[in-house]
Amino acid sequence: MDLISFTGGLATGEAIMAAAARGVRRVALELGGKNPNIVFDGTDFDTVVDNALTAAFLHSGQVCSAGARLIVQDSLHDSFVAELAARADRIRLGSGLDPDTECGPLISAAHRAKVEGHISQARAQGAELLAGEPGRLSPRWHRVSSCGRRCSAAATGT
Repeated sequence: MDLISFTGGLATGEAIMAAAARGVRRVALELGGKNPNIVFDGTDFDTVVDNALTAAFLHSGQVCSAGARLIVQDSLHDSFVAELAARADRIRLGSGLDPDTECGPLISAAHRAKVEGHISQARAQGAELLAGEPGRLSPRWHRVSSCGRRCSAAATGT
């Protein structure tokens, strides 16, 4: 075996690394880093907002490299967050078979409930929901694209 590659949780990654060490195998681990996007002043504002939306909501945010966090320079923060939230609220939800759909459903009702739980926990800890009000849920397992600020690590599952 030339390489062990794993994407997933920390505990499983530690076990894989320990097992691989016994045979001195190469290991590539991606262990839930929540993939921050860092935004600095002097960037092309519209392009960066578009890229942040794509990073967060591509495949309904259900990819290991989803951009789950944003770190935005203070001078851009308010305008960036406002534009990101406005655009998130305009994302068209629907079937992946519909060419007009921009964001398909979550994988299951259980996963949607987990996402809703993270949002509820974040709000209980003082986060402000800026897009994707829970009362505006769509049918099946869709979750309206959400944006928030002042979210703690515990509330976002990190």
